[in-house]
Amino acid sequence: MTGPAPVVAAGIDACRGGWVMAVIGAGPDGPSEVVVAERFESLIDRCRRRGASAVGIDMPIGFAVEGGREAERLARARLGRRACTLFSTPAHAVLAIDDWPEALATNRTLTSKGFSKQAFHLLARCREVRATLQPADQPWCSEVHPESSFTAMNDGTPLASKHRDEGHGQRVELITSLVGADAVERIEAAGAPSVDGLDAYAAAWTARRLAQGRAEILGSGSDPDGYALTIAV
Repeated sequence: MTGPAPVVAAGIDACRGGWVMAVIGAGPDGPSEVVVAERFESLIDRCRRRGASAVGIDMPIGFAVEGGREAERLARARLGRRACTLFSTPAHAVLAIDDWPEALATNRTLTSKGFSKQAFHLLARCREVRATLQPADQPWCSEVHPESSFTAMNDGTPLASKHRDEGHGQRVELITSLVGADAVERIEAAGAPSVDGLDAYAAAWTARRLAQGRAEILGSGSDPDGYALTIAV
C-alpha cells in the first residue's frame, strides 16, 4: 500500500464558514488535494503532519504601526487596474478592535485615513491566523495575494475579474496548466466555492515557488509583534 502523495506546498484562503486549502506536489500532473475546514489551526496542523515545504496564506499577517504597508503599495503598482482587489490593511492597533465605528475612528486618528468595511470584516480572520502562527513560522508560512499570483502566472498581465465568466475561465486555465490538472474536480468534490478554491491553488503555486527559491518577495520589515510584512508573488 502506498501512502499519500508527497506534498510540496499548500495554499489557504478564507471562504464562507471557514477556510479552504489546496495542497499540491512538484508539478501540475501530480495529484492535488482540497480540504475545507472551520478552523485555520486545523489546516496548519495538517500541513505540519504532511510535511509541506511552504504554506501561502491569503490573509494579512503583518500589520504596520501607522498602516499603509510597503508590500501593498508595491503589489498595487503591479496590479494596475486590478489594484482594487488588494484591501488597505489598517494600523496595528485596529487589529484588537471588533467594533466597526471604533475601528474606523481609531484608524483615522492614527493614520488620517479610513479603511473599507470589507477589510474590517477580515480582521477576525487575521486574529485567527495570528493566534495560530508564531513569528518563527515565517517564512514557512507566508502572506500571499492570489490576484498578484495570477498576474505573475499570466506573464505580468492582470486577469479579468474573477466574478466574470472571462476571468473565471482564465483562472481555471492557468491553474489547470501550471498548478494542478485535477484542480477543478478537487474543488468541486470538497464542496468549496470555486473562486476561493482557485485562489487557494494560486496561493499554493506561490508557496511552491517560495519553497524552490523562485518567488519574488514584495515588502520588508516586521510589525510590533514580530510578524513579517511580506506579500509573496
